[in-house]
Amino acid sequence: MCDSQEFDLCGRLSELSSLAISLDQYGVAYHTLAAGIQCCDDPVLLESMAMTAAETGLWLDKNQPKHRLATHPGHTSIFASLSRSALNKSRMLDSTRVWGTGKARTTVPEAPATARDPLGVVPRL
Repeated sequence: MCDSQEFDLCGRLSELSSLAISLDQYGVAYHTLAAGIQCCDDPVLLESMAMTAAETGLWLDKNQPKHRLATHPGHTSIFASLSRSALNKSRMLDSTRVWGTGKARTTVPEAPATARDPLGVVPRL
């Protein structure tokens, strides 16, 4: 987890990103959110930042499609990429948490590992 100063910085950068969004400063919003994701080691906060990035990109695509940061034909949304980065970092940091519940995994999977499932986590029927 983050130490208290680091967590505070992550939270503040996330807040600044939200402020930038409210002021239609999407470039600033992107960069402050990216900086927050970079310094954050809290999977729950990373998931929240991922949602903010995804929602911002979708809103921008729908309401301001000509904006330079909106998704253009043949390109991947910069906000969608940022969202995936945050989710991937969250998964790497906390691979034992049951995804989406905020709860720690309490049991070890019993399925044997296979070539297709080296960790043995896919339920067997």
